[in-house]
Amino acid sequence: MGKIKELIKKYSSNNLDYSIMCLVLMIMGLLSFVSIISNAAVGYPFSLSFKWIFLFIFSILSLFLVKDKEKMKLIKSLTIALLAFVLIPYAWFSAGGSNSYAIYYGIVSVMLIAIVIRGKKKIILISLIILELEGLMIVERLVPDSISELDASSMFVDSLIQVPVIIVIISVALSMIIRMYKKQQDMIEEYNKRLTKISFTDELAEVHNRRSIIAQLEKDFIKAVNKESTLQILLIDIDNFKYINDTHGHQQGDAVIYTMCKTIKEIINTEGIIGRYGGDEFLIIFNNIDYEKAYAYSEDIRKHLINKRVNDISFSISGGLVRYTKEDSIKQMIYKADILLFEAKKMGKNMIRAEKFNYFQEQLSILPGYKQNHF
Repeated sequence: MGKIKELIKKYSSNNLDYSIMCLVLMIMGLLSFVSIISNAAVGYPFSLSFKWIFLFIFSILSLFLVKDKEKMKLIKSLTIALLAFVLIPYAWFSAGGSNSYAIYYGIVSVMLIAIVIRGKKKIILISLIILELEGLMIVERLVPDSISELDASSMFVDSLIQVPVIIVIISVALSMIIRMYKKQQDMIEEYNKRLTKISFTDELAEVHNRRSIIAQLEKDFIKAVNKESTLQILLIDIDNFKYINDTHGHQQGDAVIYTMCKTIKEIINTEGIIGRYGGDEFLIIFNNIDYEKAYAYSEDIRKHLINKRVNDISFSISGGLVRYTKEDSIKQMIYKADILLFEAKKMGKNMIRAEKFNYFQEQLSILPGYKQNHF
């Protein structure tokens, strides 16, 4: 179960990374395209658009390659390297230093790293970007001539174009990432619900498995001990089930089990719970109804199943019904039900045996051949 959850988590994480990388590449492509157009509109030298042309081509090509998981790892690394360690210093020196948009590129790079990189690599990369920006500011302070200054009117027009574009793109990107993350979490939650159901359900019979039905019995037993509800249990067994398997095949035997469980669930509805106790033995818990009603349900189940046909195969059940008493433990209740079930088998099958007053204080020598195999 743990391995399955890890696989789902890994798959979900990879799927989210893929979606985010596609979004990042589309934003890079759009931002590059807008920057190319704005540079042309402002009248900047064509050389200032080289970085944007390169990023635009890189983004478009990467979108076609990112579906491959191995290539996605490479593209992720290249994207971060380009943004953080190529674009930032290039923009810093060629477009006005601290007056340029290089710092914004640094912020975008940190956001990207925070989302798609995990563990120590994230801390290292973010630290490197901080050191890079600090270093660039020191260089600008000590060697101001290394920075290419742009005229004020060009910077103003550039700001009018790029600032709203950057704000809108970042806002849309964050909204989409949050939406994708929530969708991914919902999917993981749905998978976990399914896994939980699988872990507590018998796949063939579509009822509680042994662990689940015993856990439910423990809860209901505590309620009965605290006098919050009554408690009766019915242990049933399909008569001549080995003969059905040997004669008609295991697939038909499985069909009999499924049909029996489906019928029982329809009869008891919300008044009881059924689970597979082992093999062709099933445990039914009746809580909050009296013993007489539990017996009536038990007989109703037995009579309905006699008339059932599964691919022309008829079958019947035998069972033992016991009620909770203050002297009982869970083990003792199942032990009593098992004895009654064995007695029903010895007395001809197709029968529900219910305990009589002081029945289990009598000698069990009337049941020759009984062997208690469950504990």
